Amino acid sequence: MSKLFEGFSDTVMQEDGDMMPIFSIEEEQDSPIVDLPEELPILALKNTVLFPGVVIPINIGRKKSVRAIKQAHQTHKWIAVLTQHDAQMEDPSPKDLYQIGTIARIIKILKMPDGSSTAILQGRQRFQLRTIVRESPYLAGTVDRLSYIEPTDEMEYKAFVQSIHEQAKRIIELSPQIPSEAIIMLKNMSNNTFLINFIASNLGLKMEQKQSMLEINDLGELARMVLEYMNSELQLLELRDQIESKVRHDLEKQQRDYFLNQQLKTIQEELGQNPQEEELSELEARAKEILHGLGFADEQIAGDTAALSGGWKMRVGIARVLLGSFDVLLMDEPTNHLDIESILWLEKFLADTRATVLMTCHDREFMNRVVSRIIDIDGGELVSYTGDYDFLEQQQAQRAAQAEAAFSRQQA
Repeated sequence: MSKLFEGFSDTVMQEDGDMMPIFSIEEEQDSPIVDLPEELPILALKNTVLFPGVVIPINIGRKKSVRAIKQAHQTHKWIAVLTQHDAQMEDPSPKDLYQIGTIARIIKILKMPDGSSTAILQGRQRFQLRTIVRESPYLAGTVDRLSYIEPTDEMEYKAFVQSIHEQAKRIIELSPQIPSEAIIMLKNMSNNTFLINFIASNLGLKMEQKQSMLEINDLGELARMVLEYMNSELQLLELRDQIESKVRHDLEKQQRDYFLNQQLKTIQEELGQNPQEEELSELEARAKEILHGLGFADEQIAGDTAALSGGWKMRVGIARVLLGSFDVLLMDEPTNHLDIESILWLEKFLADTRATVLMTCHDREFMNRVVSRIIDIDGGELVSYTGDYDFLEQQQAQRAAQAEAAFSRQQA
């Protein structure tokens, strides 16, 4: 399932859960940070990566996180956001954090009904951690701000951005859980850097993959990587859409066939016809056709099967099997007790059936005309041959000659 633009949901995620952006503020993407202090509190995130321009809600639960948010909110409202390597780590040390993160502005702190606090953070600029100045009562450090390198090939970059726009629109159209308003938001994104970061933040990728994108300095390379991930996600969505369309079409066809059959039965009943009787008549006619093919005369069909000899009773058994509906037909020496005319009819029946036929048979001529694959069992060894019985004998002769030649070479 695509996660692109899932941020339109108003659900606030837990600090230790998967956090998706709810919205972004494009206007401030390019505005410089003028009041950034030398020392910043550090907030460690478990399962997400914050990108510049993107706004996320975080339910603050860990003690150091609560203290860091409180300190930043009461002073300058700036905080350094880093993602930790191991999401299971409850009290990460500096070595447990990635060194590149995003400086964020605390927009607001909300008190939740359960007594917990949720911080609304807006990513502003990437940074690299320089030094850790304290680890208690919360993490704090100094940072070096990072700027993006403008793409050297402007035409290629514009092509990447245009493709990102088009792919994002297509993903929205194929994702029913994403509201249509997302397309309007997409059209209003005029800042290319903001667009790329917003898409990168919302792609359904692993945390490590998003961190790798955050650490890219070249905007052209970042746009290319985002587009590659979008293409993969779009392919999955298109495949899912094709599967759902086929399933929906099959269900609709089954429903149409069912209603048509019901309507046909109703019409037949209104005309005084009995559908069950017609089905029985068709089954009786088919049974007679099979019995005639196996050599039965009308008198024998109408007579008592108990009076038949063993060979004719075998034919009745074959007819009973052939009259059924099957995908796989198992037959044991099917030509036994059959005359030439019946064997020829059986050959045509087997050639016309769509079922897979498995048989044991010693009738060489019958196999040459019917089978397309033979499994030979000799001395506990199974060997498969694709072809008729003559082909089997040729292959067996070749294998025997090869074995004899190999034995002769060993004796020499």
